[in-house]
Amino acid sequence: MNVLNGINKIKQVGLGAMLMGVVSISLVACGGDTTTGAAPATIEPTATTAASTDPGTGGNTGSMTESTVKLSEWAVTLDKAEIPAGKVKFTVTNEGTFSHDYVIMEGSNVVGQTPSFTSAEGPKVLEVDLKPGSYTVICDIIGHPEKGMKNTLTVK
Repeated sequence: MNVLNGINKIKQVGLGAMLMGVVSISLVACGGDTTTGAAPATIEPTATTAASTDPGTGGNTGSMTESTVKLSEWAVTLDKAEIPAGKVKFTVTNEGTFSHDYVIMEGSNVVGQTPSFTSAEGPKVLEVDLKPGSYTVICDIIGHPEKGMKNTLTVK
């Protein structure tokens, strides 16, 4: 009977260790952000220009404005808060510890966005064609905009 009790204890310890591993992986995959709350609705962009590292993608012709964006805890820093209308190439760098993304919104419509990425993955390039107006730029990971990861971009 002692052997069976020993085997059961080993199974319990192994199962507990496996559960802790799954929880740890889940936390790492979420960037370690412990903000709780309801999951946001999935935003399906209606006019997203895919992130690209090739400035010639999408048949871009003519001049293109270039802008750099830095993401960190808890800020979205633009090198230019005002840019001319037309084609814009954003080079987005994550200087933070957690995963972040860069989303350009006109009202409630997503105009363009990068995937969520870590600093180790290097910069992401996002090319969009912007018309004049005021745009909200955010990191839309749960809780990040509320912590200050938002800014305003003016296009003239």
